[in-house]
Amino acid sequence: MYLFQFLCLDDRLRLGATSQFFKQVIFDASAPWDGDSILFPPNDSRITDSVAGYFMKSIPRSFAVTKLQLVGLPLTDTAILGLLDRFAHALEHIELVLSPLQLSHLCDHLEAFSYNLALLQSQNGIPHLFGEYVSDVHEAKQRVARLLDAKETSASDEYSLARLLSRFGLPTQLDDPPFERLAVANIRCLVQDSVFKSDRVRLVDLEVMNMAVTRARRFVAYLAGHDVGWAINRDGGCKIDFRLNKCEKCGSEYLAVDSSRSPMCTGPCASDVTINRRVKRKPTMEDSFSRYEPEPKHHHAVSPSSSRQEPTSLDHARV
Repeated sequence: MYLFQFLCLDDRLRLGATSQFFKQVIFDASAPWDGDSILFPPNDSRITDSVAGYFMKSIPRSFAVTKLQLVGLPLTDTAILGLLDRFAHALEHIELVLSPLQLSHLCDHLEAFSYNLALLQSQNGIPHLFGEYVSDVHEAKQRVARLLDAKETSASDEYSLARLLSRFGLPTQLDDPPFERLAVANIRCLVQDSVFKSDRVRLVDLEVMNMAVTRARRFVAYLAGHDVGWAINRDGGCKIDFRLNKCEKCGSEYLAVDSSRSPMCTGPCASDVTINRRVKRKPTMEDSFSRYEPEPKHHHAVSPSSSRQEPTSLDHARV
């Protein structure tokens, strides 16, 4: 097993295909997959949908892969759902560090998938897998269109999901969750360093990041069998460790990381910096009166024909 740590993912797949012995050694035990960044190297632009699809087909379903890291990869939501379909049943630790847009799109699917599982459970149906959802996303969303249209917009309210499910008579806890073994879920938004160092950061961008992470946690917890009637962040309320770290300066939770995976605050610290950069200085009283100061006098002769003076800006102000 010690030698496997020196093999890259592709070499492991090739070795596993050489014989039944190596196939069992590699794919039937978790030891060869315990190292970090095996699936997949962080911030690797080569890991596209086609590459992820190749590896998904090459790795058989087993309980060997217990940790999945998707950090800064250019994957679409379809590819991410495909990876979850392959490994969700065995995952104990998942790390999702995605762009705000990637995470928002993924949340939309996790939401629809969660509602479908809740609906099937209420009807004593067989729960779907991620792959079945991906194969017909449109129909799956149509089945729960009423819930999607009626959802509450406040993602910061941990109980809003429970209220919505209860309103439609759906369970707040899944009996057969897809993430049945999940214990750790580290979910963050990936922000390019240049964004916080430029004038492009807006308060609405910070709100989007915070909402995306909050939504993702709620649905991951639900898909892991957590009763969403309990507050996710309450001590002992949820079995999932979301790796909650807070900013020492403002006390807000770190919901974003930079390209080196260092935590970045999206709370008041970032808001203060953003406001100072984006908002111009408010005009003072002196600024208002300075607009009405008379022009400097020029020492030159005035023609007799110009005996009538035009009203000045100060005259207009008095009127």
